[in-house]
Amino acid sequence: MGIQSEVEQEQAAGCTSKLLSYLLCSSSANASAKRKEKNDSIVEHESRMQETLDEQKRNEWVEARMLHEKISSRGDHFVFAHGPIEDFHRGLDSFLGAPKKLLYEAMEKEFCESDDSNLDFCAGNYGIITNSRIE
Repeated sequence: MGIQSEVEQEQAAGCTSKLLSYLLCSSSANASAKRKEKNDSIVEHESRMQETLDEQKRNEWVEARMLHEKISSRGDHFVFAHGPIEDFHRGLDSFLGAPKKLLYEAMEKEFCESDDSNLDFCAGNYGIITNSRIE
């Protein structure tokens, strides 16, 4: 009975081991299939969302175009004009001149000697009446 019992125990242990191995593999394969299914679902959802966003963009563009056509057909619209690209690359200095090198003197002149230097205004952050000469 001793040897037979040991053999039975080994066989039972082997079966248990095989069963455990099968369950783990089966569980792992099942989990992998569920992950793939979930991933596919997420990809499909993202695709639908992108299609919705693209459709919204198209609709917004169509609405903007229709509004543009409506305004343009009245004849009372304006068109922005711009100069050549060279003007852009020359910068503001070419139109306004170089900034003053004596910054504080320029600020004092602007604040104290301008036509509106004595014009009172209410400072929004403090609620006091002041003017640029005082400031």
